[in-house]
Amino acid sequence: MCLAYAAYLRGEGSAHQVADICHSAAVRRSHQAHRRAVTGATHAELAAALERPAQLPQTVGSLGALYVRGDDVDWAAAYGPGGRYVPLPGHPWRTRRHWPGETTGTQQAGGLAEWIVGQHARTGFDDRSALAEIGFDSLARLQLAVEAQQRTGSEVDPEEVGRLRTVGELRAWIHRLEVAAR
Repeated sequence: MCLAYAAYLRGEGSAHQVADICHSAAVRRSHQAHRRAVTGATHAELAAALERPAQLPQTVGSLGALYVRGDDVDWAAAYGPGGRYVPLPGHPWRTRRHWPGETTGTQQAGGLAEWIVGQHARTGFDDRSALAEIGFDSLARLQLAVEAQQRTGSEVDPEEVGRLRTVGELRAWIHRLEVAAR
């Protein structure tokens, strides 16, 4: 994870504020048993710290020391209100990315249906596959509603999205929206 975060900070993460990256990592991610805390004011400083061998610098502060020790830290209280959530690197054991709004090759090749299912499917699928069984959860349904409304200009009823059960139903529903938008 350290190397993934270092690469992210040197690449696509450089488009986001350091404070927002740290806030997202602290508040929106589950924390594992093996932990590391680093300090830095810039993307480059944080990336360099993550690439060095693990050690707890004296400057990491009391929250960092508690965190590395495995204690629970109330990050939401530490950061306070107003932090912006940004996409972060995936866990190394996950072989596919699932970031809302990320463009992939399937988006151009198969339209919205293929792109949205491809973003959230954690296993292989076909038209008979149940959305819930392939990892299509409530957040994926929300993303689908937003993307469908933005791309087609049609009003999307979230309850209608909630009634979709299979990949085939989802594809047919999106096809109807795309045809109506032409």
